[in-house]
Amino acid sequence: MNHTAATQLSGLKEQIGGIHLLYNATLGPSRGQVDQKNFILKVCGVCTDHAADQKLFVKLLEGWKWEVDREERGRQYLQDLPPETLSVLMCASLQQCLNNVGGADAWNSLPAAKRKLQNEAHLKELYTHFGDQEFAKLSEEEQRAIDEMLWKGCCMHKELNSFKAGYVKMSKYWLDHDLLGPRKLMNRDNSAAFNLGNSAEKERVSEASQAGGVKLTDLAGKLFRDKDDKKGQQDTYLNFFEKHLGFRTKFPDTSNTRFQSHGDAACELIVHLDLYIEFMETIRDNEGTRTFNHMEANVYEGLKDIPTQEELAIMAVVSQSVTRPYMRHVRNADSLGVNGLDLAPLHWNVLDFMHQIAEDPNIILVETATPESATFDKTPWDRPEVFYTVQSACSKYLTYFITGTAVAFERFSAEFEKGGVLDRLTPSMHLQAFLMANNDINEGALGRFRVISRQCPSLTEAHYNALIC
Repeated sequence: MNHTAATQLSGLKEQIGGIHLLYNATLGPSRGQVDQKNFILKVCGVCTDHAADQKLFVKLLEGWKWEVDREERGRQYLQDLPPETLSVLMCASLQQCLNNVGGADAWNSLPAAKRKLQNEAHLKELYTHFGDQEFAKLSEEEQRAIDEMLWKGCCMHKELNSFKAGYVKMSKYWLDHDLLGPRKLMNRDNSAAFNLGNSAEKERVSEASQAGGVKLTDLAGKLFRDKDDKKGQQDTYLNFFEKHLGFRTKFPDTSNTRFQSHGDAACELIVHLDLYIEFMETIRDNEGTRTFNHMEANVYEGLKDIPTQEELAIMAVVSQSVTRPYMRHVRNADSLGVNGLDLAPLHWNVLDFMHQIAEDPNIILVETATPESATFDKTPWDRPEVFYTVQSACSKYLTYFITGTAVAFERFSAEFEKGGVLDRLTPSMHLQAFLMANNDINEGALGRFRVISRQCPSLTEAHYNALIC
């Protein structure tokens, strides 16, 4: 119904309850029963994206764990009491319950369902009271191990959010220096309004329209590799580039909002810029009218626009020097079973390298740049031809981009800060709360396959791939 944190927690409780109910019903009472409360007591940490609702969800999850722990701790304390002591306590508790509703007569006049609810609420209050007392007897370290719900942000989302922030920062360069900037790539309606409107209307439409590298990579993804294979120039694209490159290649999947796809698309467009311009002209010349449609015209004009090319160049070099090496490390961490809580040094190394670029952009733009000097982990570039193509790019754009990226990356990596919750973990807590580096299990093709497999348990990988290709 909505995506609020409270609704997500309610859905989780319902889902966990259903799983336990099915499990207990399957085994039957003779095989032992499991209590769904044990689930939350075993949860020590969560890996999500960086959205506000997810952070609130973790807080609510922590509150749920606190409630269950105190209730179960108090219940166990009362069960361990001698019978005579427990009897006195329960009689006093029952009397208090009667007094709360106005005495025995008022209690007896209540419907059975309401009496049950009142009794359960009072027992919960009683258990929590003694649970608090028992919890207070534990050491500070033991209390932290029980109560603290660790949170780590998904590394894929750190890269996504930081790259976006860097691009937004770079886009402000043109305004800050009173420059014309990239050509506006207006949609059909805005273009008509701009051409026919008065000066005020032109200004309004221009401000509402997007421009620049990301807008171009977005349009190019829709034209060259739309999520709907019946749209765009997909077959023509494959045949054209196979003829000119000698192999079939697909355009980066910006149409499906894949992680890093805009950086990859910038690399592709900037390396084969002349070939893409030729391809667009081929499309135009093959049309009966010898003209572009509106989207094709936007892509063509964007490819030829110098400020847009400069933005693509900066997106490409940052992708090759920072974000791709970073994602290679965090994906390797997941494949090797590394605890995501151990990745603090990686994040500070990336941040230090970005600060070095901000101070001296020539680190990656100078003609003598090498993978050892122009990547934070000193490993080979994925696409060396990017650097051979853009080494003449203007360093001032890079400074804007990398500064915005660094600020955002530091903000989105705050959970690893010195003296923070993760930094203060004891070795036992550290091992107990193993978290993946990425939220891959719920993202992308892998997450989609996992969900569909629940609905179709006998579905094979080959059948699944055939369905989505």
